[in-house]
Amino acid sequence: MMIGISGNTGKKEIHLVIKDICCELEENSLDYCFSIDLTKVPEIRHLNIPVSKFLTNEELFEQSDLVISVGGDGTLLSAAQYAIHADKPVMGVNFGKLGFLTEIDKSNLKRAVYEIKNHEMLTEERMLLAAHFNNAAMVAVNDIVIDKGGWPKMIQMMVEADGEPVTSFSADGLIIATPTGTTGYSLSVGGPVVHPRAEVITLSPISPHTLTLRPMVLPGNFEVTLKVPAHPESFWINCDGQRVYECRSPFEMIIKKYDKPLKLVKTSFSSYFSTLRSKLLWGLDIRDKI
Repeated sequence: MMIGISGNTGKKEIHLVIKDICCELEENSLDYCFSIDLTKVPEIRHLNIPVSKFLTNEELFEQSDLVISVGGDGTLLSAAQYAIHADKPVMGVNFGKLGFLTEIDKSNLKRAVYEIKNHEMLTEERMLLAAHFNNAAMVAVNDIVIDKGGWPKMIQMMVEADGEPVTSFSADGLIIATPTGTTGYSLSVGGPVVHPRAEVITLSPISPHTLTLRPMVLPGNFEVTLKVPAHPESFWINCDGQRVYECRSPFEMIIKKYDKPLKLVKTSFSSYFSTLRSKLLWGLDIRDKI
């Protein structure tokens, strides 16, 4: 079994985590290779690793049976784009802050690698969203966001679902999220928390200028059309908070379920609900802490 390793090269001491991972893989007789991006870290270059083990990201995901992404959720979201294209599972090792998607850390790394070796890990398929506008196309793991950017006035938007008008409203923006993305930016604006196996699309307005508009949950097989008929300045579309596009009205974007899922590796010793409780403090009564 070939294990690929990629990571956030901007993280201090990432070489120590990479070294620990390599030791665990070797102890379990698992072969491994690296993203060539990791050669940007001087300490990794000094580990006497053969040059042949460093691959482009495309090669890494094509040649690996599973890829370990070392960093935070943002690092995993970047790696996910390659994993989706190559149809390979990806596992996150948390070396960031919250790490909601990256459930492995130093304390349970040994157990996670043991499960990989013995094929005990679970692969959870996460629904994705595809968006098309102008001449651009993108695939989102978490969300697609329209944002007014630095312009002080709100955006006037129109939303259709499967060809039927849903609503028009003025707001600072709109978050169209996957179930996975409902614990991200969408959560911050009052969007619903959705279990990742529930295939739905959520729409969560950002600061709408009305008392009557609330987040909405749509069936996952619906096609959502977002229109901005007139806006005096440019606005922004971003995908997973990473790929950003400057747009102008008149604007139309079509969003629907992508035809492939993201394969996210999960261990047997954690669950979605335990992660909600431990990392987002779900259901915590602060009166118990007073």
